Amino acid sequence: MPARPTCLASTAPTPGNWRCEVAVHILRATDFYVAVATMGIAFGIACNRKPQTAPMRVKETKVVKRDMLGVEMLGQMKNKLISRKQEWAQEGRLLTGKHAPHEQRLPPGQRQVHDWPVLDLGVQPDVSLSEFKLVIDGAVANPVTLDWNAVMALPQHDSTSDMHCVTQWSRFDNHWRGVAASTILQLARPNDDATHVWFESYDNYTTNLRIDQFAMEDCFLVHTWEGKPISRQHGGPLRVLVPRYYLWKSAKWIRRITFMTLDRKGFWETRGYNNNANPWLEERYG
Repeated sequence: MPARPTCLASTAPTPGNWRCEVAVHILRATDFYVAVATMGIAFGIACNRKPQTAPMRVKETKVVKRDMLGVEMLGQMKNKLISRKQEWAQEGRLLTGKHAPHEQRLPPGQRQVHDWPVLDLGVQPDVSLSEFKLVIDGAVANPVTLDWNAVMALPQHDSTSDMHCVTQWSRFDNHWRGVAASTILQLARPNDDATHVWFESYDNYTTNLRIDQFAMEDCFLVHTWEGKPISRQHGGPLRVLVPRYYLWKSAKWIRRITFMTLDRKGFWETRGYNNNANPWLEERYG
């Protein structure tokens, strides 16, 4: 956050002699906070005195809704996060070198947590239900675009499953509600030569699965967690749930599902993460 401007007075304020010389520097026309702070000082707020003279007139400035400085900082944070996780992949960080059968509930190298940590690329899109659209296309007989009401009109099911993040945490017994992947398959009717599924999110994140992974009975598009709508920070209003694989395969804020005849690596898969992502084989990195 920009440093607060300082009120500089040539003489100390007194009841009979008030003077506060203000240096007004608005570095960016879109920086609303700097503008407000500067105006506050100009009116004597920072000096804790009511000016004896007429208040300074500040010309109206067109304020752009998106603060470009904030966007730039957000982009830097995102790039730093991505670079750090790519370094993990190159270094093989967190790997134990162990394998385990699926019957072992906690995969190798994982630790159980009771909260739900928030991990994303620094952008949490605010998708309203009125604007929500889910496109299902690609190598299918019946491409469709579903609005929120259409999604909710599909058969709804409850499911309980664990989830495992590549950053070494696992959370057991999560209660979900949503649309089974099998329902999506029945609706779209993939062609015989369709082999993979491609997910795109509202934050432009992408990931991939084999079609047999997507068809597993515990794979869902979920909108409810522990009896409440999934929050924005966790991928609401609708996210993918593929509990047998590391959580980066369970795309948040899903907006598109494309069936493909060839594999295509997604965001993390092209940055050193494993294309399969089986926690029990500790397939963290490629």
